[in-house]
Amino acid sequence: MAAEATPRINARYLESFTNSTVRILGRVTGLRGESATIDANGSVQVHLNRGFPGLSTEDEHKEKPIGNRD
Repeated sequence: MAAEATPRINARYLESFTNSTVRILGRVTGLRGESATIDANGSVQVHLNRGFPGLSTEDEHKEKPIGNRD
């Protein structure tokens, strides 16, 4: 099953994607309980659904070694 294509946005374009699934590009600057603050060329507050089925885990996105590069 292919994953749904989603636009990658920053804070500038957030209001243009109301009621849409998006990926926010930025850096987590704060984490408190079930919410996070992300710097995505502007501050974005995100409510985390940690138990939501279908969400990927952090380990799936870590870089994996390609092999010996010598």
